[in-house]
Amino acid sequence: MLADFFVFNRPVNEVLSSWTLATLPADWNNYRVRWEIGHALTDLFSVIAFATLIHQRIHERGGS
Repeated sequence: MLADFFVFNRPVNEVLSSWTLATLPADWNNYRVRWEIGHALTDLFSVIAFATLIHQRIHERGGS
């Protein structure tokens, strides 16, 4: 999740922080898509991690 943040979200956040309405680039949509992909991957990684923890907990308690 951290690697995802540093690859996708942080670079976009840094560039975006200097934008104003007057300086909004023509390709701003590309930045938005990259930012959203970063967050979607973070969500996916979170779900995978949570499911893995639940699975491990079930097996520790002697479940199937």
